[in-house]
Amino acid sequence: APLQLTLAMLAAALTGVVAVSSEKDRRTLELLLVSRLTDRELVIGKLAASLVRVLLLLLAAVPLFAITGMFGGMTPAQLSRVFAVTVASALAAASIATTVAFWKDTTFQALAITLFALVSWVALGETVGALSGAAMAAAVSPARAVFAAVAPSGAGTLLPFLGTCAGIVVVANAVAVARLRAWNV
Repeated sequence: APLQLTLAMLAAALTGVVAVSSEKDRRTLELLLVSRLTDRELVIGKLAASLVRVLLLLLAAVPLFAITGMFGGMTPAQLSRVFAVTVASALAAASIATTVAFWKDTTFQALAITLFALVSWVALGETVGALSGAAMAAAVSPARAVFAAVAPSGAGTLLPFLGTCAGIVVVANAVAVARLRAWNV
C-alpha cells in the first residue's frame, strides 16, 4: 500500500506537470487561451487528462489487492480505505502539479517545485505527528493516512485526511484558475 501510494502520487504529479508543460513547450497553450474554453474548463481539463492513466493503473491494481484478502491480508473495508487515500492523494498531487506547471515557464522548474511541494507535504505530516500525535498526522500526511487506513480501526482517520486532500485540491485549482491568464500572457 505505501509503494502504491508513492507511485500514484509521483505518477499523478509528473503527468500533471507534463500535461501543461508540453503545451507551453509546443506553444499551443496560447491557442487554448484564446479559444472559447474558460479558465476553469482549461485547468480542470488538464487535471482530468493527467489523472486518467493514474486512475486506470489504480483500477488495475484492485484485483491484485483483493487477492490478499483471500489469504487473510486485508478486509474489503481496509482495501476501500487504502484506495480512497491513494486516489485522494493522487488527486491532490496532480492539482499541485498542474498549478505549478501553469505558473512556471519550464518543465524542469515545474517538476522541481512540484516534487519539493510533495516532499514538504510529507515532512509537514511527520512534523505534525511528532508534535500532535498519530491521529493528527494521519489527517495531514499521506503516508500516515495509508498506514491508518490499513489498521483494523482506521475508519475514523479517513474523513479528516480526505478533507485535507479536498482542501488542497480546491485551493490549488482555485489559484490556477484565478492566475491562469496572469501567469501565461
